[in-house]
Amino acid sequence: MWILILALYASPYAGNAFSTLHTQEFDTATACQQAAKQFTEKFETVKDIDAKAICVKKS
Repeated sequence: MWILILALYASPYAGNAFSTLHTQEFDTATACQQAAKQFTEKFETVKDIDAKAICVKKS
């Protein structure tokens, strides 16, 4: 099982500085990497604030 972690730092869009983490589970590393790629390529907010999409193996 693989977990996609999407880390956002939302200060450019909020009145105060805050960050948030979102996670999603995937059965394979390939599926997780594809989802991470989609986040970094398709979502303008992710590009604007330099968010990070990272896949890690669930232990």
